[in-house]
Amino acid sequence: MNLGYLLQSKPSRRRAVATTAAMAVMVTAAVLAWSLASGGAVAQGATAALPAGCSAGTSVTTNTGPVCGTSQIGFNQWLGIPYAAPPVGNLRWKAPQAHATWTTPLAAVNQVPGCPGSGATTASEDCLQLDITTPTGANVPSTGRLPVIFYIHGGGFTGGTTSTYPEDTLAMSGPVVVVGIEYRLGVLGFLADGALGAHSGDYGLQDQKFAMRWVKKNIAKFGGDPSNITIMGSSAGASSVCDQIASPAAAGLFQKAISISGEYNSLFGAPTSLQPQDCKAQLATEQQAQATGAAFAASVGCGNVADVAQCLRAVPVATLEAAQANGGTNSPIVNGTTLKEQPLESFATGNVNRVPAILGVNRDEDLTGTAQTPAAYTALVNSQYGPPFGTHAAQVLKRYPLARFPTPFIASRTVAADSNTVCPALTRDGLLSKVMPVYAFEGDVPDLPPYSTTSTINPAGSMHDFEPGYLFPTAMGIPVLLDADQTTLRTEIDAQFTDFAATGSPNGNGLPTWPTYSQSSGNLVMSLEAAGDDQLLSKAAISFDHQCGFWNKISPAPQPN
Repeated sequence: MNLGYLLQSKPSRRRAVATTAAMAVMVTAAVLAWSLASGGAVAQGATAALPAGCSAGTSVTTNTGPVCGTSQIGFNQWLGIPYAAPPVGNLRWKAPQAHATWTTPLAAVNQVPGCPGSGATTASEDCLQLDITTPTGANVPSTGRLPVIFYIHGGGFTGGTTSTYPEDTLAMSGPVVVVGIEYRLGVLGFLADGALGAHSGDYGLQDQKFAMRWVKKNIAKFGGDPSNITIMGSSAGASSVCDQIASPAAAGLFQKAISISGEYNSLFGAPTSLQPQDCKAQLATEQQAQATGAAFAASVGCGNVADVAQCLRAVPVATLEAAQANGGTNSPIVNGTTLKEQPLESFATGNVNRVPAILGVNRDEDLTGTAQTPAAYTALVNSQYGPPFGTHAAQVLKRYPLARFPTPFIASRTVAADSNTVCPALTRDGLLSKVMPVYAFEGDVPDLPPYSTTSTINPAGSMHDFEPGYLFPTAMGIPVLLDADQTTLRTEIDAQFTDFAATGSPNGNGLPTWPTYSQSSGNLVMSLEAAGDDQLLSKAAISFDHQCGFWNKISPAPQPN
């Protein structure tokens, strides 16, 4: 996600607190009949036993215990359902475990603020919870189960929370069942250390898989189809989608995938505020991460103790978060089990979970820094493409001369987007399209809410991760106010993504024809534009615009077998 927002404290969304008698009346007989047909809701006679805050017709018995939620106009919602045991005490830095069962109905009406690292000062380690939103009303079929979108939030693996992505608009526009999850972040989610056992690290990715298993077991009771689950993520969530496609441990847990802005790390691994983590990144190996973990343990006073693991598990969360700024692995690694090889290597060999996928980035993405002066532009290029990370800075400056651009900001933004995002995305799409259906897109609408700027000198352009502002109308806790042209694009994206979740194709009635990215179809990419003005761009045209021949030559990707 945009770094300006990544570093902000993100508000927790608490929806539907108290249920009034009037709200109960709004639950129509048709909605109750559909819920009962889905195996989810209890009979109306049981509503007297509901906890305060719950609505009639929302009682569901999961495999761990009964829950109830709220009924609102057009959708039912359950917030903060535990899907795993709290990863606290001896469970800190262990694989997620099953939650203890309960018998008293759980009022799933309040949302956790996120896992530690999310930016919420009230975040607790007891955060492995999920939200479920199901549409209701006339547009929901009376029989059959709905496709499921399983959303993984972004935030650089060190921040973010699903609470900033209200799911009701997406659920109702489908109709689809939307699940949003919290997963462990930062060093709590990804620290590796030999003291924590073999194949430590990647706990956040394991949480995602554990939540998928919970959904497969329980989503039918909420009206969802456990055999039709689409994982979708943006920014770090999109990187997570790439990781789950590459992870053998995720086999069979999802049937489709959508990755939005999953290419954003620096091309050669030059340091930024984010550790290497995106779909193309060279992730730390288990050995490298354990060495980093040992240094981190020493930095929090656990370096020379008899039981390093016990010492680490006793360190206060605030101390861990403070120390994370100067060390410790806080993003995915190749730990030998969750990920057995670099994701890009899996893409090249075809050793992936072969599912239909929508994969896309935006034209002007830049998370590696911008320049405001000529000197800053030269320094930024040198830091990204010169020693010790490469020997190409002079070539880059020659190919992107400052005289060609109106401002150093535009120059640095263009270099970053071409090298870090658009060209690597074409490489990824080409590799994966050899073994599974890929629908590729490029976002080409500038200055979109909620990240838009009013600057005519340094315009934001088609920024990193803007699509959630369309799919979730108050993404990042900021109301997304669209004009008529942008509203047309929102309607289109909603339809394309939810049609894809239902059928595996974004080509629904009245939508622009979107072919798969393949040699047989001409390697075409859907350019998403406002006012219904989408167009199909060839790989050759995009490569020319973004100088991919140059970037691919100095940074060749693995080749398929």
